Amino acid sequence: MLRAAFYEKDITPPLGGYMWGNYRAFYASEVYDKLYVKALVIDDGNEAVAIACFDSCVVPSDIHDFVAKRVAEYVPVKAENICLCSNHTHKGIPVTDSPELNIFADSAYRDVFYRLVADSIILAYNRLDESEAFFGVGNVKGVSFNRNFLLSDGQKVTHNRGRTNIVKTLAGIDEDLTVMFYKNKAGEPIGAIISFALHQDCTGGANVYSGDYSSILAKELKKIYGPDFVSLFVLGTCGDINHIPHDGKPIPEFRYREIGKILADEAVRTIEKAEPAGEGGIKAEKKLLKIKRRIYDKEYYNKKIESMLSDKGFMRIRNLIAYEAMNDKDYSELYVQVIKIGDVIFFAMPGEVYVDHGLYIKGKSPFQKTFVVSDCNSYCGYIPTKECFEEGDNLYETTICKHSCHVPEAGEIIREELLSMADNIN
Repeated sequence: MLRAAFYEKDITPPLGGYMWGNYRAFYASEVYDKLYVKALVIDDGNEAVAIACFDSCVVPSDIHDFVAKRVAEYVPVKAENICLCSNHTHKGIPVTDSPELNIFADSAYRDVFYRLVADSIILAYNRLDESEAFFGVGNVKGVSFNRNFLLSDGQKVTHNRGRTNIVKTLAGIDEDLTVMFYKNKAGEPIGAIISFALHQDCTGGANVYSGDYSSILAKELKKIYGPDFVSLFVLGTCGDINHIPHDGKPIPEFRYREIGKILADEAVRTIEKAEPAGEGGIKAEKKLLKIKRRIYDKEYYNKKIESMLSDKGFMRIRNLIAYEAMNDKDYSELYVQVIKIGDVIFFAMPGEVYVDHGLYIKGKSPFQKTFVVSDCNSYCGYIPTKECFEEGDNLYETTICKHSCHVPEAGEIIREELLSMADNIN
């Protein structure tokens, strides 16, 4: 029988922290919801795997190796069996730099945070006990919308912004709410890992700490299953999905709270009908891929900047200039990972992945029970589909900045590598 354990730790930072992931600098002056790191460790007697998720907009570039090393000093969980996930809240912890804005992380807080992420895995491991896992997939409608559009003039754009010449959205959405639920040997609920594909940028208020709708999801589940119930929220592929309907109506300031309750209701329904996750044991594989970056000559940069001036694209100009000045490599090293627990597989992808990549992986997965999770282990900005890089298009996610700078086929390369890895551990 598998052994499993959850652990969670309040990591709410001091006020004044810089919240990464916005068009300009925001510094927290209020707390809407406490921020957490949460860990799940599963052991089959031969292998142990750990999944840790934290309330941050991205996975910091150097956290993976730090956490893997610290964990190894205390418990026998191998680096290739550790998955670190950001839930991509835009109101998260101040641990990521924005050199293009000349803003940098809270280094004192970051040092403590890195250790607490590792410790959450260590402490979960120390609490391992016999458990039973269940898997289910629910469906949530009406809260997520594709934010990229084809206009009547043939241009592709991000965000509606009151446009009246929209022909269609460029892609669909993923309405699956995927749940893996755990009971202890007494049959009592101890925790769950939950995934949904919706950008975690739904909170009102610019200068507040919050885990966004996943904070509310966690609070609601504690009401049902008890205060010690731990829910890890891992983000689905939603690089092109947000919470803004296409009708252009104003969004309530606290819409994120409504969304969290909707997801919690569906999670409970899914748990009630969930089936055993299987007894196939644990396997994991992790690789460091080299993905080429887009490198252009000076003439290209100048022409691109000139075209942006006519569109008042000041933020994009700033990001492009910073990228040209700071980029010192023609490739990025990005982690990809698969984890099999029983008959369930997790595909862990870096960055903010377009929904079509996730749907493709689900359709091709050799396992019926599948999670596809983004923002894992390393960060690389947006991963659109290669069709979105046509000349003249004006999609936000394809513009170059410090992180979003990879070749158009990056997503296709990553997903095919993941599927190959899944075949190897099947």
